[in-house]
Amino acid sequence: MVDPFLKACHEYGLVIDANMLNVFIVGMKNKDYIPNNPSTKNYCAEDFDNMYKLFDYCKQVILSPYILPEVSNTLPLDHKAKNNNDDQHSLFLEEALIFLKMEKVKEEHEPYREIIDKKIFYKFGITDTAIIDLAKKGYAILSNDGPLVGFLVNNNYQAKRPSGLRAQRLLASV
Repeated sequence: MVDPFLKACHEYGLVIDANMLNVFIVGMKNKDYIPNNPSTKNYCAEDFDNMYKLFDYCKQVILSPYILPEVSNTLPLDHKAKNNNDDQHSLFLEEALIFLKMEKVKEEHEPYREIIDKKIFYKFGITDTAIIDLAKKGYAILSNDGPLVGFLVNNNYQAKRPSGLRAQRLLASV
């Protein structure tokens, strides 16, 4: 029997939050950077490996446009390189662009006016409310946000934290 979380990933797709996207982008550059960067220090190479397998297994990877500014603001900038124009840029920006251009990566937009009219907005804010709405469409959610994942699981939506993927060895059969 297929785990319901994996089934939702395969049939609908996977939504990742900003923290998970940061881990994946940093891991694309070099998995060894993950525990050494401020924005990804609570994660490990296994989290990247699990996401890589999950992305390959799932129908599509869904991003809310509200996630992208969070990623942009927290993407590690301590590993910098100089380009030919002497402008500094993050080495991770190249990886972010590669990820965002992948065919499997899609964006689902919900107008902010619709989000802020919901009662749950006052508890979770704009980004997490948008993620909750995506879960209601059947997408699986991967996030390290305990209150968000707890809410989703308690309301019978498919959500996991990366530690859950590690502990359950959920992706061993994928």
